[in-house]
Amino acid sequence: MPVASATVLEAVRELYDDPEKFISIALSCNTAGVDARIHDWFRKYPDGIFVTEIKLGEEYLRKNPQEGFVRAMLTDASMCEGRGRDIFRGVPADNREKLLREKYMEEYITPKELRLTVPDLSEFLKLFTQYAEKNNIPNDKRERQFYRTVSSELKDAAVIELGGSSENDHLYYATKGGMVYIINFGEWK
Repeated sequence: MPVASATVLEAVRELYDDPEKFISIALSCNTAGVDARIHDWFRKYPDGIFVTEIKLGEEYLRKNPQEGFVRAMLTDASMCEGRGRDIFRGVPADNREKLLREKYMEEYITPKELRLTVPDLSEFLKLFTQYAEKNNIPNDKRERQFYRTVSSELKDAAVIELGGSSENDHLYYATKGGMVYIINFGEWK
C-alpha cells in the first residue's frame, strides 16, 4: 500500500467514522472559489463514468488533507446538483446543516456501500481505462487531452475507493500534487 494512499485513507476514514467532524468542516469551508470541472463521460449505457477535476493546491492539500477532502466532495456534490461550485449559494446559514445531513451526505458523500480501501493501482487503472474506452473517450476531440493527462497523473496518485451504490459501482478519490480527482464509474442500469 503506497504511503500516500494510506495517509489519505486514514484522514478520510476519520471523517466517515466521525460524521460530526465532516459536518463541522463542511460548515466552515468555502467552496465558491474552487477551480473545478466535471467531465461527463457517460456516453454508452450502461457503462457510466464521470471524472471531476478539482484544483486545490499542493501545499493546501498537504497541510489540510481532511478539509481538502471535504471541499472536494462538497464541490463535486454541488456541481452534480447544478448549483455551480458554491454548495451554499442562496442557502441561509441556519439551513446549511440540515441540507448537508438530509441531502448531500446521503446522496453524494456517503456511498451506500462504504468500502474505504486502497485499491490495487494496476487494477484501478485497468478499470478506469476500460470504462473510458467503452465510452470512446480516448477518441473524443474535446476530452482526449484531459483523458491523457488524468491517465498519466493517476499512475502515481494517492487513490482510495470510497465505495459505491452496488458492487458494480465505484467511487474513488485521488490526489496528485495540487489536484483532486473524484472518479465514479460502474454499470448503471
